[in-house]
Amino acid sequence: MASSGNPIWNYFRRNESTATCIVCMKELSLGSSQPKNQTVSSIKKHLEKVHPSEYAAFHTLEQEYVQNKSQNVNLKRRAKRKRLKERKEALEGPREKKKPGRKPKIEKYSETEDMEQNNADTIEIIVHDPLEESELPSSIKVGKSEEDLSTSALEFKRHSVRPSDSALNKRIDKSILDLLVVDMLPFSTVEGEAFKRLNIGDPCRSTKYIPKSQRYYRNTLMPETYADVKKKVITSLEQAEWVTLATTDWIDSSKTYHIQVVSGHFLYDNQKHMVVLHMSPQTTSSPKANLLDLSRQFNILDKVHVNVTNAGDDQTIIEWFNVVQCSAFLLEKVIRESILLGDNIEILKRKCLSIADHFDNCPQSMINLHECQEICGLAEQTLLLDTHDSWTSTFLMWQRIYEQKPALELYTQQYGDLKIPSDYEWQQIEYLNSILKILYQAWLDINSDAACASLVIPLLTMLNAKFEPKTHDPPELAFMKQKLKQHLNVNFAFIHQTSFLIIATLLDPRFKMRYLTENQLASCHSEMKHNLRISLNLQDEETSINPSFNTLPPTNNYKFYNTSDLWEDHDSSTIIANNNSSEHIFLAFEQQLSFYLKEPLIARNGNIYQYWNLTPYEYLRKLAYKYLTAPPTSLCANETISSVATLYVERRLATLQNDDEDDKLLFMSCNIKLFNFEY
Repeated sequence: MASSGNPIWNYFRRNESTATCIVCMKELSLGSSQPKNQTVSSIKKHLEKVHPSEYAAFHTLEQEYVQNKSQNVNLKRRAKRKRLKERKEALEGPREKKKPGRKPKIEKYSETEDMEQNNADTIEIIVHDPLEESELPSSIKVGKSEEDLSTSALEFKRHSVRPSDSALNKRIDKSILDLLVVDMLPFSTVEGEAFKRLNIGDPCRSTKYIPKSQRYYRNTLMPETYADVKKKVITSLEQAEWVTLATTDWIDSSKTYHIQVVSGHFLYDNQKHMVVLHMSPQTTSSPKANLLDLSRQFNILDKVHVNVTNAGDDQTIIEWFNVVQCSAFLLEKVIRESILLGDNIEILKRKCLSIADHFDNCPQSMINLHECQEICGLAEQTLLLDTHDSWTSTFLMWQRIYEQKPALELYTQQYGDLKIPSDYEWQQIEYLNSILKILYQAWLDINSDAACASLVIPLLTMLNAKFEPKTHDPPELAFMKQKLKQHLNVNFAFIHQTSFLIIATLLDPRFKMRYLTENQLASCHSEMKHNLRISLNLQDEETSINPSFNTLPPTNNYKFYNTSDLWEDHDSSTIIANNNSSEHIFLAFEQQLSFYLKEPLIARNGNIYQYWNLTPYEYLRKLAYKYLTAPPTSLCANETISSVATLYVERRLATLQNDDEDDKLLFMSCNIKLFNFEY
């Protein structure tokens, strides 16, 4: 902020975050409550528009103030330079003044003359590098004197590629292919004039690089890289104990292009990881990805236990895997059916969109709006456009327009070339924003990379409580809440009977039994014991008895003279030991579950995977690593998938590439980014 010597303060009285005009006693904002972020531009404009005579006097004083200030700054700089010069002379002594005239000529000696001059006083030690000698061709080594050999070696080093350079070439080739794959560039880029101007193969460099053709990158390096990336994906999945699949169809903003994505999610080293197993552009005739074949291809058929999807109508998948519906897909369906349908809402969307378009297409109108924002004490922000690809863009457009309501009303009064919402429509926007703001926060929670399936039941319980109509709510707002709540309960009714979600919520140390009932816990108790039996490779109770006692019933034809036979005693003792071991495990499981539920909840932002890594409840940990791998959504809003798919549609789809090549390209692009280019 300006100093107290600024002449503007002759006309204003400064407060903490505002300034009061001495002439008309109007209070104006300084832009911030923090002094370092405050500005006097708004009060200058007020003085100029409202009090012209005072502004003319201020303008004269301001010019004198700026001139005096610049002179003071120059004097301070000169004084500082003088002090530094005197301090340097005190330490090093006064410098000798150079005599005017030309500089003395420096005699230059050639490198050979200098070596001959020092030969009498120095001894030259020559060390032969065996690597360099082994690199010399036989035509250079045989029949050459030492002088000729050294000359030929220098020529060979200048025009050859050493083994170290070969490794460098591979690294450069890998980086170039990463560029082509991740940025979706055509392979002909490497032969373009702009790419050649990078001078990657400049012969003046100490290490030379041999440029490659587009055929090399397409036919040789890309298949090798695809194999390396796929091997990295398989190696990562081998480290997982359980894997969750998530299938979704990514759709662009114009709703023209569809890309099917199958991703795998697993826990390893206290962290949640994701890899892409399949990514393919879809047409009306394109077949859907076969999850069974994909699971066999990546060796995870015995590890996959659930599939999160927004279309659970494939009976084959239902028979092999548990299917959980995508929470984000259902939530968007609820919002569109309960809130964003109707002629009134559509008219409101069009009116707000026309306001945003008006300022987006007219720069001068945007400048005028910024002036109105400054007068109203609002931050200078542009209005957001509704992209029509998601309900979130509609909400953000309404939220920004409602924030700028005072500036829009002032703009309409001064310029009059804008049709803003009426008082009733402003009230509708306020009601819609109050509801959609809660849903937007819930949307961000379930679509975050750290979210897991344990979040679904607590989130729906919280939303039901938030949208319970209150006594002081206006009738229209109460009706919106009631309608939204009904659609939530209808579309998410399955969550309270889905054992997978109940157990995941129970094993989340942030929630435990807080959002569950005793009946839900009792209904899932047997499934938890069954999954623990699978994790520990224990036999089921029905098949735990030795089969020799069931398949051969005793008859009178056999006589047992010795009832304490050696083998019979051994088999019986083994069965008893196994039964006792199984009983001991389940007794310990019940005890650990009881102790776990009695512990206090951890913080809402706590790391649940670190908790289970450090906990002493080993049997519960086995179940947690299985149930907490699943995300709550099929990741249609994942940042990596969305960025790769969007780039593919913009740069690659119009070129009509080979379908199989494009599938591999999308697979590589996503996983290279997920692996942070380390594969």
